[in-house]
Amino acid sequence: MSGARRSDGLLPRSAVLGMVDMVSEGIGDRNHLISAIQAAHSATRNRGSNTIDMLIEIGVLLVAADGALTVAPDMKCPADSFVAVRDALLRSYLGLLTDFTTGSLFQIDSRDQTLMVNPVQLPGRDRCYPYALLEFEILCRGASGEPFWSIQKAVVPAFMQFLLAANERPPRRAFPLAALKAMKSAQEQAGRRAEEWTVSFERRRLNGHPFVRMVRSLSDDDAGAGFDIMSFENPQTLLHDRFIEVKSYDDEYSFFWSEGEMETARRLGMSYWLYLVDRRAIGFGDYTPEMIPDPINFFVERDPIGWLVNTQGMKFTRMPGHRSDGRATP
Repeated sequence: MSGARRSDGLLPRSAVLGMVDMVSEGIGDRNHLISAIQAAHSATRNRGSNTIDMLIEIGVLLVAADGALTVAPDMKCPADSFVAVRDALLRSYLGLLTDFTTGSLFQIDSRDQTLMVNPVQLPGRDRCYPYALLEFEILCRGASGEPFWSIQKAVVPAFMQFLLAANERPPRRAFPLAALKAMKSAQEQAGRRAEEWTVSFERRRLNGHPFVRMVRSLSDDDAGAGFDIMSFENPQTLLHDRFIEVKSYDDEYSFFWSEGEMETARRLGMSYWLYLVDRRAIGFGDYTPEMIPDPINFFVERDPIGWLVNTQGMKFTRMPGHRSDGRATP
């Protein structure tokens, strides 16, 4: 992972838009891009790195298989790049709010019916979202002494639509068919991005292998294989001998393991690997996922400390403060 912390902050709006323009013009190398932004906007490397991570997170920038940065198709040649980035940021943030108990976060000013938010309750503070929302004119600070921030008029309809949907949600966790399909589609897309990133990661790990381009995903060819990716154990082996099942996660460190996948893991033994991929971290250039060989032995035979196993649904959940080797984290 890069040495940057989200607490180091983000670039201001002008630098963010300059960064998107540079990638559109062909600067795809992360380090080159950060250096160019430093020179053009007197920015720190950490803020440049954090901004790249956020642009990846909200879908403005994409990471290609070779690690190069590209601009998302719907961001190419927009009539107004500010509006395009703002709308991407808004969509991402409303998605973050979906799983957040809004409570008293939103209020209406009785004097002029302005829609307000309580900045203290805003989620995503640790990821610098409030700063980005201010920079891209989604929120506006209140006057001195005012405890609430106002929502800019241009984006009030989007917030109102979100609030209406939040109020219509039933008290129990029930989903209409359309919402269930949309959620499943989003999960599949997130899983596919994690698989594509893992293929790229494996090719970097096996740099110099004569058949490195033969590291490939099976998602479109064989959905019932019991694993996602065919790879090689090391640069010396010339036939596929590492079979990888990718399990990605974001907030909750957990995954589901199907009976078919577990049976394949039993059959392949040490050749079968689980890669546990943090979707929030794949934008970092030096991120390494947790890689578990022979996971049947690890999870079933050894019953490792630090994991909760729901055998009914075969859900595996990491308990805070533990690592896969069973030791507590410092």
